[in-house]
Order: sequence, then C-alpha cells, then structure tokens
Amino acid sequence: MSPMRGSAPASCVGFILVKDGAFLTEKRRMDDDTDPGMVEIPGGHVEDLESLDDALVRECLEELGIVPTEYKHLCRKLHKATSEMQNIDYYVVTGWSGSVVGTEAESYKWLMFKQIGELDLPVDRDAVALAIKTVSE
Repeated sequence: MSPMRGSAPASCVGFILVKDGAFLTEKRRMDDDTDPGMVEIPGGHVEDLESLDDALVRECLEELGIVPTEYKHLCRKLHKATSEMQNIDYYVVTGWSGSVVGTEAESYKWLMFKQIGELDLPVDRDAVALAIKTVSE
C-alpha cells in the first residue's frame, strides 16, 4: 500500500521571491526525502495550528534568512511529491528585510521570467506564470 493513500495532503507554503524580472529557485539536495535534486520554488511545511502567513514568515526566515514585508497569497496547488501529497499555498513575495542566504537546499539561483521552463515541477511553473502576471499588472 502506498504511504500517500488515504492520508490528507500535507499543508505547505511556497514562496516566489520576485526582484528585477527574476525569481528565486532552489536545487534540492540529493539526500532530501521529497523531490531530491529537483529545481523548485523554495517552501516548507505548515506546522500544526500555524496560519499560512505565519508559516510563510517562519519558512522564509529558516530557509533564506529573510523576513517577507510585501507579499500576497497567489494560489493553492495540489502536488504529488515523491514522499507525500501536498497542498501548496503559493505566495508572491516582492519585498523583504535581510539578505537572501540559503541554508537548506544544495543551491539557490535567480532565474529570469523567461527561464520558467527550468523549474522541474509543473505546479511551480504554473504558480510562477501566475506570479509573473500579478507583478506585471
């Protein structure tokens, strides 16, 4: 029996940092349980009794060393990760305090909007496409 069958999707947040026509990506470590080696939008799990906004702020601080100051909930997407089903609530983040210093992924890279195809996950590509429209309006 699959470990994903019969359990509710994990609640996650994804944060699309946007600056100067580019967005931040992470390459996951090969020893990660979830989506190893994939190029994705940074994010993380929502803790019990935590609001989505609180999870966004906590995860941005933990993973990137920043505190988001300007952000907007963008969409929710269902993703079948390698280890679990996930409901990912994506945020577009256009302002933050601190300098981006990644701590959890193998590497981080800013991609130009036209490089959206370098993301490995279709849900991430869909969310970034929506973020691009939102910040271009």
